[in-house]
Order: sequence, then structure tokens, then C-alpha cells
Amino acid sequence: MSENFEELFLKANDCLATGEYIKSIELYKKCLELSPSDKIVYNNIGNAYSAAGRHKDAIKAFDEALEIDNKDASIWANLGITYSSNGD
Repeated sequence: MSENFEELFLKANDCLATGEYIKSIELYKKCLELSPSDKIVYNNIGNAYSAAGRHKDAIKAFDEALEIDNKDASIWANLGITYSSNGD
């Protein structure tokens, strides 16, 4: 039986919270297969990439989230933090 969006999302959140960044990204990407326009998933992917030190990938994910909703302050804040961490 395949997992539904909510189950995958909660597992991904747990992985992100426990520092399993790559696993969380894999699970969030599965979430996108079920809900391809979910800004929260893209934002969380960005957070996971940023935490893993993969700032360019994080920026791409935040940009995807902003394509969906460019007025979401939390996404802009995370993007700014990532640029700051990247030295840009």
C-alpha cells in the first residue's frame, strides 16, 4: 500500500527535525509527486538543503516556493537566511 501525502509529509518533517536532511528531501520529493504545487513542501526542501549546507539547491527550492506564492514572508525569510549563510 502506498503512503499518502500526510504520512509522507510527517515522516519528512520528523527526518528534518532529527537531522536526517537527505532522507527528508527524498520524502518531500515524494510529497511533490502527490501535490506538485505545495509551497510548504518546497520551503521545507529548501530548509533541509540549507541545513545540509547545500545552499544552491536550497535557493532553487525557495525559488520554486516563491513561484507558487511570492507573498509568503516565511519563504522570503528562509531565502534570506540561506543567502546569508552562503556568504551572498
